[in-house]
Amino acid sequence: MVRKSFINTITIIVMIPLFGCTSYSPTAESIVGAWVAKDGAVLQLNKDGTFETKNLSGNIIFEYVEEYQDLIFNETGTWELGKYQGHWAVFLRFNTSAQLKGGFVTQIAVAGSKGIFENKPPWVLFLWIGEEGESRYEFTKK
Repeated sequence: MVRKSFINTITIIVMIPLFGCTSYSPTAESIVGAWVAKDGAVLQLNKDGTFETKNLSGNIIFEYVEEYQDLIFNETGTWELGKYQGHWAVFLRFNTSAQLKGGFVTQIAVAGSKGIFENKPPWVLFLWIGEEGESRYEFTKK
């Protein structure tokens, strides 16, 4: 009986860090600011719900749109934080421009850079390169 109690206690101690983790959710306030990728691209998310991009590669943000490949985008639009397929994302609505004649709508995933399930800040914004689960193109907050 003592052994069974001991095993139950050990099991609970081991399981608490794995399943008892607090899950954090990003807020709009925590997402506002300048986000920079390793290649120098900048995504500026403003408090008023607008955004600006600088030196953003069409190969990354518009990966599946052939006409935008090999172009660099300095664009504006609006953004909002929400969920996409159960995961946090920043939804970007690019304004119509000379390069984006019809505008464009896409989303960038939000993940924590800490925690077993990437659920703790500091936050990282990213796009999958190729198939989901492969490498990521990441923006970190400046």
